[in-house]
Amino acid sequence: MNPRILLLLFFCLITTGREKLNADDYTFFVRQVQMPWQLQWDVAVQKQGSQQSPLAVNPNGARFELWAVKATPLTSYQVDTTYVNSYIPVATVKISSDDPYQVIPRTRADKPFTVTIVTNGLTSNPTAPAAAQQVKILRHNQSYPEGSDGSNINRANATLYSQGSINTNSTTTLVYPQTVVPAPNGDFTKIRGEERFSVYSLADYQAPESQLSSEFIQIWPVARTSIAGITASTEVKAAAPNVTISLSDLYPESFTYAVSVSLRPSCHPLALPRPIVLAAVRRCDDWSGP
Repeated sequence: MNPRILLLLFFCLITTGREKLNADDYTFFVRQVQMPWQLQWDVAVQKQGSQQSPLAVNPNGARFELWAVKATPLTSYQVDTTYVNSYIPVATVKISSDDPYQVIPRTRADKPFTVTIVTNGLTSNPTAPAAAQQVKILRHNQSYPEGSDGSNINRANATLYSQGSINTNSTTTLVYPQTVVPAPNGDFTKIRGEERFSVYSLADYQAPESQLSSEFIQIWPVARTSIAGITASTEVKAAAPNVTISLSDLYPESFTYAVSVSLRPSCHPLALPRPIVLAAVRRCDDWSGP
């Protein structure tokens, strides 16, 4: 029998602050790769919905890759992947952080994130093939070049940080207080890169080792600022000095405000220092993929 499977695709648009993070700028397709011959077939899909796989799944299984494509500039991102076979277990990897952006997980270098791995279809029968009894977990990290958004890196060059295995049908939750992406010159606040968590099946006589599920989280540096033209002891009277505020490594889709606090005495006994917004800077370029 050459079964076809139903593809289920879910994409969510969310609203944060004043703006909707727009996934409508992207088109999506699923690539089916037949094992073991690596025959490929692409089919366009909507950002939400379900449809039948383009090819029947043969006895050696098939890998399904979900891709997002941005038109300007023309860039493609592999969002997710899964492998299907007659007795290969099923696994999903989901990464979350304090950042609610949902198309590609992202966080700041000094913030924690959570990895949730769900496994099903594993058997405890000791006579079953090893590929039916356990799966392998891999954790990779990779730095981005200075100024890079990660869209042009070769992920085959990622560094394997650790690996393990799961042999039960379960939900495994892993909380990481901080990334393991290498810190440039020992400064963890300047980390720019990604971590990838993947679940692989074991190789057996019927199919090679295959990726069941994978997801990566982008890590962005901590923003920095410097102020020139004024010091903490400067007293501003009639004319304000020329002040220069320099900002670097602003977080994607973030707002940064420069605020002045007036400490002039008031005739009202309950008067409080009055904040004045001098300038507002928004990083509106979405450097985190689709």
